[in-house]
Amino acid sequence: MTPIVYTPVVGAAVERYSHIWRRARGIFLVPPQQDLIESILRTVPNREHVEAIVVTDAEAILGIGDQGAGGMAISIGKLALYTACGGIAPEATLPVMLDVGTDNEEHLRDPLYLGWRHPRLRGRSYDDFVGAFVTAVAKVFPRALLQFEGICAVLVADDTRPHPLYTLSGRLNILFSYISVVILCYLFLMRVEQNQRKVAEYAERLAFEQSERERSEMARRLAGGMAHLINNEMQVVMTRGHLLKHKLPEEARADIDAITDMAMQASSHTRKLLSYAEGGQQLHQRIDVRQLVQQVTDAWRHRLPEGIRLRLKIDAGTLVCDGDTSEMEQVLNGLLENAVEASVHAGEIALGLEAVDVDPSKADGLKPGRYAKITVRDHGHGMAKAVMGRIFEPFFTTRFAGRGLGLSAIYGIIQHYGGRIAVESAEGAGALFTVWWPQSTEDDAEIHDRIPPSDSENEERI
Repeated sequence: MTPIVYTPVVGAAVERYSHIWRRARGIFLVPPQQDLIESILRTVPNREHVEAIVVTDAEAILGIGDQGAGGMAISIGKLALYTACGGIAPEATLPVMLDVGTDNEEHLRDPLYLGWRHPRLRGRSYDDFVGAFVTAVAKVFPRALLQFEGICAVLVADDTRPHPLYTLSGRLNILFSYISVVILCYLFLMRVEQNQRKVAEYAERLAFEQSERERSEMARRLAGGMAHLINNEMQVVMTRGHLLKHKLPEEARADIDAITDMAMQASSHTRKLLSYAEGGQQLHQRIDVRQLVQQVTDAWRHRLPEGIRLRLKIDAGTLVCDGDTSEMEQVLNGLLENAVEASVHAGEIALGLEAVDVDPSKADGLKPGRYAKITVRDHGHGMAKAVMGRIFEPFFTTRFAGRGLGLSAIYGIIQHYGGRIAVESAEGAGALFTVWWPQSTEDDAEIHDRIPPSDSENEERI
């Protein structure tokens, strides 16, 4: 696009610079100021941050010849390429025009011409002027890149040498032009590589998310179909059991009760499947999460095995969420049960609750807003990465006696209420489950705490 857009636009700007000039850009230097160049350069604001300098004398710009002071437009345009392709901040660039006069009669006759109205300086005086500029730049901007642009390299005869030599300006022009081209190409290729890497990572993430959605949808359909099928069959078993109970003698009724109880337990498992498949029931209540967490913790007092300690930390303040109390209780009990089963030896389980604000830049799948953050950490045997990728699938379990329904039901419930659950683990390092449950947004959602505020960790030995 450079030959199509950049070249004609900058070329027109160079030719008409004195007519389109609106405000000062860059630095103009003229030969009468040769002894003041260093002091002029030191007036540049924030000069310690300057990274790139493009200088020209406008003798050979874009094939349109001597353009005098209009050459400032080529310095500005070239630095724009440094910004666009190399990422250099505009305030870190400095365009410079060495206005050594012009042989363009049209510009010299133009009353609006901004440059030094003098025939173009050549020979030793020109070389001394350019040399003074380079010396001053080396002192004032020792770490900046200096590029010569549009300076004509002229072959001259030196009476003291048997062959032609380049002038000082010509040699500098060739050297710095090659260096600037190499740097621009390197910066451009680096930018292309970074963009390609970002695109590849984004495409890989999209493909993974799509695969996860498709697999989750298939699992939900399977879970929902099996839940309805099993529930219908268990209803038949329970109905027939109740009818048969009244036809059998008293000593046989205990066996019928055992059968119907088992059928009811199987039906409760189907409700877990439905919670995963349908994302929970459409029941919304106001839940005082702090109170519910305390109640669930108290209920576990007589259930934990010997040697396991429960550490509870609840932040002060009211946490009110929308949802079904029984389903949130199912989530808490399921996570604690999973932590207990993972803690095969004596150890500690940490349960935490706090209010957090999710920033839009760090939402990671959540809507920005305020959430109740529930964490359950155990110090058990942990999980491999392959296992973590499947723990929320129905029927997947690593335990011999497990059914693989607990975490999948928890996942469905949390997803239904617009929350999120995540797990962090490594083999031998335990596991950390984190739940984000949206807080109530209603103005009148005010529940007075019946739980003493906890400024420090409350530890309980169960």
